[in-house]
Amino acid sequence: MKVSPSIFREYDVRGIAGKEFSQKALEEYEKWYGKFPGITITPETAVALGKAYGSVIRRRGGKNIVIGHEIRPYGE
Repeated sequence: MKVSPSIFREYDVRGIAGKEFSQKALEEYEKWYGKFPGITITPETAVALGKAYGSVIRRRGGKNIVIGHEIRPYGE
């Protein structure tokens, strides 16, 4: 599996998740963020990241995690 290095930031992972988007969704995205870069997090990538992160947290004795969500209108 190839993972786009552009999704990794200093303190988080960010990207466009999904398989496909409607024309309306693309237009709404571009209204808020500019040119649509394409999907950067496939469902397979999301699963792999979740498993890896969960493994690290468990090894370090962690029991809770926080997952953020885009709160601007397009984030729905």
